Amino acid sequence: MLLVAACARPAPPPVLASRSAAQPCDEASWHRRATSPLRARIGDRDVIVDGECYGLSHVIAKLPAALVGRTVPDRQLARVVEHATPLWTSPGGDPLPGVVVAPGVAVHGTGAWLEVHEAMAIDVTGYVPAAATGRVWEAAPPPGTNGRKLGRFADVLAEPRPGADRVAAIPANEPVLDRVEAGSAGWLNVTASDASVRVTGWIEPAPPPPPPSPLAHTYDFSDDVIEGDLVEPEGEDVDRVHVAHAAPGCLRATPDDGGEVLGVVTAPVAATPVGDGWLRLVLAAPWGEVVGYVREPR
Repeated sequence: MLLVAACARPAPPPVLASRSAAQPCDEASWHRRATSPLRARIGDRDVIVDGECYGLSHVIAKLPAALVGRTVPDRQLARVVEHATPLWTSPGGDPLPGVVVAPGVAVHGTGAWLEVHEAMAIDVTGYVPAAATGRVWEAAPPPGTNGRKLGRFADVLAEPRPGADRVAAIPANEPVLDRVEAGSAGWLNVTASDASVRVTGWIEPAPPPPPPSPLAHTYDFSDDVIEGDLVEPEGEDVDRVHVAHAAPGCLRATPDDGGEVLGVVTAPVAATPVGDGWLRLVLAAPWGEVVGYVREPR
């Protein structure tokens, strides 16, 4: 595995003075490290990997208003597909024709073959060899948004004939179709992809539209008026609750400039004043709750 950052055995912890010195916080460094292409997964959430050393990984989570980081043991990272690989119908069976799963797809089970069930947009199920899996992968560029929508749910089949093996299913209203070519008798030869899987195969002709129902009617409600007084909601008057907003800046473990740096706030976010010019934030990271402190905006 490629080491992303310099790795040295940890030195003994220093003896701290009674009052901790100011700890520098390089905000630009956090943003730069967050551009690392390496990814891992904790639970069902992706994190950025910016360093690996002796069975430990330093990871960064991109939250809606902050970047937070910590060092985690590698065993805490979920096992995923590590590089693009075909999908098999069963352990040791035949590969599904035209199906390739991307790095980062979750796998399940133990042993020499692991199960994949992916349904981000394209729905596929099958197996990959354990040798094609790992805990860290390199993220590909995000998928484009210029694909076409089919307009109806459809199975993708291995051959253009009824009863052929189903290899995937594609949704009606997701732009996943990269290529559509007309075949004989109304069949479509397609290539579809999302962030997790790429599929090539055939889609059956669309069924004829149903005839209009003779019971269908159109009603005009444009002149209807609902009368009555609006009722004020019960409960606490939210205008009386004082909520401050933290500005971008350094996030620390304690409300002082010597506190450990946990990350950086990247956008204004609601926070609680705790005095002496500090605000308290509670953030939901993939590894659990993060409580941090940031200076009040000046």
